[in-house]
Amino acid sequence: MNRFRILLVVFFLVIAAPLGYFVVRTHVSLGQEERAELRYFTETLFGRMEEELASLVLREESRAVDQYSYLILRPGETPDSSPGIRSPLSYPPGEPYLLGYFQNNPDGTFQTPMKSGDMPPSLDEYSAAIKKMQELNVQFNTLRSQDPPSSSGDESHEMAAGSAGRAVDPSVKRKKESRLQEKYFSPRQDSEKNKLSLGQETQRMEEITMAQAEQILERKAASVPMLSSKSGRPLDNEQVGADRYGYSGTDVNRDGDGGARASSSVDALSRPAVRDRGSSEISDLRGVIPLETFRVEVAPLQSVLLDDQHLFLFRRIVINGRIYSQGFVVVIPALLDHLVVAHYNDQPLSRFSSIKLAVVDQGKEIVHRVSGETGANDEFYLEHRFPRPFSFLTASITSAIPPAAGRRTLVIMTVACGFIVVLGFIVVYQSVRVVVEHSERRSGFVSSVTHELKTPLTTIRMYVEMLEQGIAGSPEQEEEYFRILMSETGRLSRLINNVLEFSRLDRQQRPVNLVQGDLSEVIREVTDGMAEKMRQEGFTLDLHCDEVSAFHYDREAMIQILINLLDNSIKFGRDMGEKKIRIRLAQNQRQTSLSVSDTGPGIDGKALQRVFDDFYREDNSLTRKTQGTGIGLALVKKLTATMGGTVAAANNPGSGCTITITLPR
Repeated sequence: MNRFRILLVVFFLVIAAPLGYFVVRTHVSLGQEERAELRYFTETLFGRMEEELASLVLREESRAVDQYSYLILRPGETPDSSPGIRSPLSYPPGEPYLLGYFQNNPDGTFQTPMKSGDMPPSLDEYSAAIKKMQELNVQFNTLRSQDPPSSSGDESHEMAAGSAGRAVDPSVKRKKESRLQEKYFSPRQDSEKNKLSLGQETQRMEEITMAQAEQILERKAASVPMLSSKSGRPLDNEQVGADRYGYSGTDVNRDGDGGARASSSVDALSRPAVRDRGSSEISDLRGVIPLETFRVEVAPLQSVLLDDQHLFLFRRIVINGRIYSQGFVVVIPALLDHLVVAHYNDQPLSRFSSIKLAVVDQGKEIVHRVSGETGANDEFYLEHRFPRPFSFLTASITSAIPPAAGRRTLVIMTVACGFIVVLGFIVVYQSVRVVVEHSERRSGFVSSVTHELKTPLTTIRMYVEMLEQGIAGSPEQEEEYFRILMSETGRLSRLINNVLEFSRLDRQQRPVNLVQGDLSEVIREVTDGMAEKMRQEGFTLDLHCDEVSAFHYDREAMIQILINLLDNSIKFGRDMGEKKIRIRLAQNQRQTSLSVSDTGPGIDGKALQRVFDDFYREDNSLTRKTQGTGIGLALVKKLTATMGGTVAAANNPGSGCTITITLPR
């Protein structure tokens, strides 16, 4: 049996190890797929936000440079031939997070397409927005004076304000993440490049007419008060007149501290001879500028944080060496709220995740918005930095990983397979154990039967020889010898009958002979036959029989059952102080019960359910010194079952045990 246990354990490990490895790897792979799937859809969410911002950037970068005037000219028109049409930028922005559009001129002055030059500021319908943009223009001038912008071709890759102006480095590359689609598609070679910018990568050239240039350069003193970029004070009339069309005899530039300084060397191309709009004619610019059109350098959109609430997205245009900044103001909290509401709140993702949109300046979080549900089991985190010009904006998702559709099936199948494997090994082990134990008990039974047969035969032979040799000296002694011979032959007869009966029952060859009666005759016959033995062993019999009506039972089976029960009580109780056997017969409407109680040592609690097994003997000091075959109670159970009854064993409250036979009426 020990060898079998070792082989079974080895076989179990051989089966369980690869099965366990397969299950673990499957769970790990499924977890990776769940994480990759969540990452894919999270990046899809970020991609939708990028698409909206990219469409905004592309729309604004594609605008004509003269749209930042209140009135614009159609192709072929001149200021003298037509007053122009209203710029589309003069209307309220369609996006809720846009405050408005304005242009910052080379001298730091301010103009906006939302303001007509002929309308006093107090009567303007957008006066509040214009006033706020004027204040932000002053802030922009301050930041610009701290780090003067370059007009080189690389300026699109620089932030206007530098380190002092809350600039966010747009060249920071996002960390590459494993994506679910990479299982099916090869990554595009320009994918990383596409992540760097939402719009144009480099500056572009655009041709404009002289009339369009005049619209850009025109700025009337009555329109918007022009403020100094450093102090915020209005410029004097000389500066106003000088900068009205973007030229003067003494060009205004900015030194390192933001103050104004005069320069006598000015490019002639920056001083075209033009007249006021009020004149009837406009001077011929061809004498100064030999071309009919201007080539304008238009840089990609850039961003600069003006304060905690406002962002200026602008492009630099260069006309004849002079730099103009055209752009629009974004209200940061409104932008964050819009992105969360438009792309996240209505999605199923929001039910088990949390999103955070934050504006980061030099590693410091300025403002943020949080939405969604957070939990203690959140184990997924993904952060996304938007490409320029929105590189100041980061988005992060914190989420619990939702289980894949197949995980529940996998768990059920894993548990089921594990249960079946373990149950199979338990069944195999128990079956083999029962077979081995049964075989061992059979072997013990053969040994016990041999001993049980040998003992009475030896006794009979001895007394027969004594009688034959005349050792008995008196008739009384001869009578004693004959009584012993009768007892041993009865014992031998009962043993042989038990073995034969057990064999027939085991082969299901014993016929059932039912007779009708009340068991009184059977009880009387058995007690009379066992009376002498009980007397010799010192036992007393207490018989209590209720009035019972006749029912059907197998007479021979009941006799053998009672003899075995009484014999067991005598055999195991002969060394007890109190030697008493009680037989009780009772009946109710459904069944008749016959119980035999003794005052012996009782049965161990663990053995109560096994005492009726074939060849079973409780392993203790009492059974080791008591002879027996282990088929007595097993035979009782089998004989009772042939009559449709049941048998049960229970220990008494004091000492001894009770065996109860229950037969149907």
